[in-house]
Order: sequence, then C-alpha cells, then structure tokens
Amino acid sequence: MRNLGHLQQFEMVLRARSPLFIGSGLTYHKHEYCYQSQKKTVSIIDQDAFFRLLIERNCIDVYEAFVLNQPKNLYAFLSHECRFSAEQIERITKYQVSAADALSENKPLQELHAFMRGANGDAYIPGSSLKGALRTILLCDLISREKKGSWPKGKNKKESSLRMGELEGAYFHTLSLQKKVSGEIKNDPVNSIMRGVSVSDSGVISDQQMILCQKIDVCPDGNQNRVNVCRECVKPRTEISFTVTLDQSVLKNTITANTILQTIQKYSHFYEEQFDSSFERPDGDAGISYENAIVLGGGSGYFSKTIPYVYLGAEKGLEETAEIMKWLFPRNSEKTGIHDFDVETGISPHMLKYTKYNGALYPYGVCEVMIR
Repeated sequence: MRNLGHLQQFEMVLRARSPLFIGSGLTYHKHEYCYQSQKKTVSIIDQDAFFRLLIERNCIDVYEAFVLNQPKNLYAFLSHECRFSAEQIERITKYQVSAADALSENKPLQELHAFMRGANGDAYIPGSSLKGALRTILLCDLISREKKGSWPKGKNKKESSLRMGELEGAYFHTLSLQKKVSGEIKNDPVNSIMRGVSVSDSGVISDQQMILCQKIDVCPDGNQNRVNVCRECVKPRTEISFTVTLDQSVLKNTITANTILQTIQKYSHFYEEQFDSSFERPDGDAGISYENAIVLGGGSGYFSKTIPYVYLGAEKGLEETAEIMKWLFPRNSEKTGIHDFDVETGISPHMLKYTKYNGALYPYGVCEVMIR
C-alpha cells in the first residue's frame, strides 16, 4: 500500500480458480487458424503475412476452393496441398495457445471467440472489466444495508433499464459536484462516488497461460448441454495484477482496501448460497471454492452482474429476474420461451455456465482476490 497524500494505491491480484474469458469481440473462423492435433495447439494466423505467402506460392485459387468447400483443418491444407514448411507456418503465426480440452481431431472444428488483446497482440484484462465487477459488488453491499427508493418496475426492458439507472444513482451519485436549481444532488455520473476508484489495465498475460475452452450449460439438475462455442481463456492458477488507486478526497474512507476485501467476501457467500447452490454438481465437477472470490467476465452469467436478488430477496428476485429473462429472450412465434418456467424451476437464469479443463468441469470466471 502506498499513500500519496489523499491517494491510496495498492496492487490487486486475481488468481484464476477457473477459466476466465474477457472477450474482444473478434471471432476466428476455422479457416483462420491452424489446429495441430499432435501438439494440441492452435496457431492464429496473421492474415496479411498469410496472403502474401499465398500469392508468393501461387496458392490463392487453391485456398479459395478450400474455404468454399467447408474447410476441415487449415494446418493439414497448408502442409499437404500448399506444401508450406513448419517454419513458413510459424512465420505467418500471430500467436499460439493450447487447445486444451476444447478441440480434438475426432470432432469438427469450431469458431474461436478471442480474448482481449492490445495493439501489440498481448492478452490483458481492461481495468474497466474489474472495476465493473467491483462496482456491482459494492452496490449490492450498499443495498443490503439500506434500501433506497422502490424497485424500478417497467413495461419493457428499456423502461426498466432507465429506472434501474435512477435506482443505482441513489446509491452512487451522491457527490455534490453538479446540482439542480433546487439545490438537490443531480442523478448524474459526474456525482458518482466511483470516480474515486481507479483501476489500471492488467499486466500482460502470456500466451502460455491461455487455453481454449468449450462452453457447457449446466441445468439445475446437473445435466450438461455442450454448446458449439469455443473461447480463448486464461487458464486456472494464473495470477493477473492490477493497480488500484483510491481517492479519499472523494471516498472519505467509505471505500478502502480492507472494505473492498470484506465486501467481496460477503458477496461471494451470497453468490454461492443464492445462485450456485441452486444447481446440482455435474459429473466431473472440479469443486472449486468461491471463498474470497469474484465471478468475472464472459460466461459468468447474468446473476453476477445485476441486483434483483439482493434488492428484492430470493422469492421476489426470482420472479423479477424471470420476467427480465423473458424480455431479453422472447419466445419465437407461438413456441414456449426458454425462460417461461424459471419460477417453477426455482432459479433464473436457469443455466450455470461451465467449461472443461484437464478433464474436470469448472464454472467460468471464478477468481480469488488478493491485495498486496
């Protein structure tokens, strides 16, 4: 911990207990990466260097035919039909990661959802991702201690979203930096106490710490549904470091390093008791702990990013969340919506997002939090 006048600065370290996915929005199709089944690796191809080499070797027409004929394995195509050497394939590779349990030569290749990477190609986690998770946890703690206003019921998801912003403003937008004419504090992000919390982008995550993971939905009864989605993830036991700065001229010691840890511990218990415990353990579950942990990133689910359960309690929170899920995922024509029976099931959303690593099943994005 460093004290710089009214600023307190410390290192926050996340240790991944399960695969962690922070999506960049990029997707690699199966003709854009090389899967080597013997090495169990995937090489992401630099498209500019790749096409220069195709032109040099007069292989453009052959490659177009390969793409149009439902490609199976780019590595086999380049090695056998284009006769690229291993060194040539390496030269057109941007980076390489472990295929882990996600891909095998006996199954069709899938599209890959890429992890967040900087301009230089290094994987990292934006500070905004961690700050967003902390913001939700801090908000839940404030709500559990004091209820302000009424729950924002709306006729549709847009109206409810606007009212939700007003409710959150009652807890966070409490500074007097902008006021209405009447002198009341304005519900404006400029007045948010979270402006006193600054989180840096993480340090670089090496490609050796990255793996591919297939998405697996787990039902409340423990049954598994494999989904045709493959994600680039940070592998378990990887440590990721951030710098957190607290401006106590804004926070007035309402948020400190110790209170953040205490709030995370409290929320981890709430998450496990209210949501995770609603699902039977699937066969092969790794049995990880949620103690002193946050649930972060893509695949971590709606529950970890929202507040209905903590504000309304278990029963009303379930009913409200089920309605929100119906808005977000409406039924098609006269078919039954996928969330129509969430209340009867006893939990909403009614799927826990899992993946497989080293033969065991892990929920996405569970990270132990440490302060150094």
